Amino acid sequence: MVTAIPTIEEIVVMIPVLWSDTTTPFPSQVKGDKDCFETLEAKVEEIRKRCELMGPYMRIPFRSNRFASHLMAIVAESDTTGMAMSAQRLHLHYNGTKTTADGEASSISSKMYLLDSVKGDSTHEDMLATLNPVAKFKARLRLEALNADFCGGEWAVFEGAASYYLQVGGVVGDTRLRKRDMILPPPTSKRGTANVMLTMPLNGKVGGSGRRHACD
Repeated sequence: MVTAIPTIEEIVVMIPVLWSDTTTPFPSQVKGDKDCFETLEAKVEEIRKRCELMGPYMRIPFRSNRFASHLMAIVAESDTTGMAMSAQRLHLHYNGTKTTADGEASSISSKMYLLDSVKGDSTHEDMLATLNPVAKFKARLRLEALNADFCGGEWAVFEGAASYYLQVGGVVGDTRLRKRDMILPPPTSKRGTANVMLTMPLNGKVGGSGRRHACD
């Protein structure tokens, strides 16, 4: 049993075995130039592009009809049940920090997700579920729409999303946000909050993983 998805580089070295001149290229690609994939370099470029769209699968990118149908299935699922999740959870999948998809409209057996082993977990009891490139693009469009629809009645949702943005940093509109540390788990009392504030460096930066553990 393979406990981690292959890399694009590992897929590329399979080209001499899995490439088929009759089933890998799209008919439209070879219609005007039958020799367009004559060289290994051309084949490598094509397979890399396909993997960059859907993720590093072993067989699908080598069959043009399966590749096309798989992409359409990802798009269809991304437009329907796959995006029926909260903005904060969608952020976790978008940034590749979610290890499960339990309780969501789309399970980790979905075409939207790529599964990989969790770094440092020798038991392989958990698997890291991340959105594949096409689903990630659709998720970005969904996040932009969700962020634009925030209103005063959804303060808790906005607060959660804003906290996440402040933690991971990045660019929002014309504003660049620096990375900040997040206290996990959050203090559950005023005293716990005060203790954290008193022990935090003046610059607010703890360093390292971007997470601090708090004790009440």
